Amino acid sequence: MTKYIKYDIVYAINILLEVIVIILIEDIIKEISNPKIDCSINELKIQLRKINGNGNILIVGTGGSYISALYAKCIIEKNMQNLCEVLTPMEAMQGNVNLFSYVIIYSYKMKSYEINKVIQETLECENIKKIILITSNNAVNIINNKIKYIFYDTNHSENTYVSLKGIYYPAYLLINCFNTIKINNTINSIKIDYIKDSVIDIFYDKYSYYLAVLIERHFCELGIVTVRLHEKKDFSHGRMNIINGNDIIYFKSFNYEEEYDDLLLDYLKNIKKCRVLNIEELKNNFNNFEEILIWLKWIIQIANYKKVDIYNKKDTKEDKKLFKYKEGRL
Repeated sequence: MTKYIKYDIVYAINILLEVIVIILIEDIIKEISNPKIDCSINELKIQLRKINGNGNILIVGTGGSYISALYAKCIIEKNMQNLCEVLTPMEAMQGNVNLFSYVIIYSYKMKSYEINKVIQETLECENIKKIILITSNNAVNIINNKIKYIFYDTNHSENTYVSLKGIYYPAYLLINCFNTIKINNTINSIKIDYIKDSVIDIFYDKYSYYLAVLIERHFCELGIVTVRLHEKKDFSHGRMNIINGNDIIYFKSFNYEEEYDDLLLDYLKNIKKCRVLNIEELKNNFNNFEEILIWLKWIIQIANYKKVDIYNKKDTKEDKKLFKYKEGRL
């Protein structure tokens, strides 16, 4: 009898957690369908038309916004005549930003010290013609003719380890500059097994790198599992020795190198005896931005399965000291 009671409790908890995930997703879908978002799309579209083909673009982001920056590189290089480089704020400050004509900065709250530092430094560069700041924070912190703010207004801010709005909203704004996307009322789930190992390997290509980083970053922050990333062809240059029967996520190429995909997948499954977590027929289409939310949904499900609380951040005093560091203010 006790055995069945325990089973019923676990089953009930899993059902409750699934309901919580659905509520989170539905909340995003409702919020994103509003006139303010449409206005922001139009403003961003105007700015992108002005810079199309007129110089290199530096895209800056950190934390969850780094994933938004990686996605932006894919979409802009596919639809515009500009070469993009994605850097973290520290990389941007260490590099030569005069190589770029335009800067796009993603920041959820615009409170990051290093983000504001990058803004100040790029404003001083004569070669930078325009800085586009894409943020949920409606406060205009810096007023300058070079700066154009694009806001994605949200009703509620996030305080979780999983950046749903901070990643999904910017992606929605950008993709709608090139294609009109209708939001589905429901988001599909990935039919994927739960993680068994303490280490997983993710195989990606140019157009699925942002998804690989999305998974790696959240698993790292949630402390769920160690993730190793491999560009699929680069893997063949001596990286085979660390793979041995473990779990993997494999993003098939979108209309490219399907023969190599088949060869590598066969090697991983039949020679290295790996367990491929995601369904093999899933092919990444980076123009389908809803895949971002599908994978975020799966990350939350894995967190629930592993009994990881995505709401209560467990940062120590020492952790916060690193995060809140400001130059000369230790």
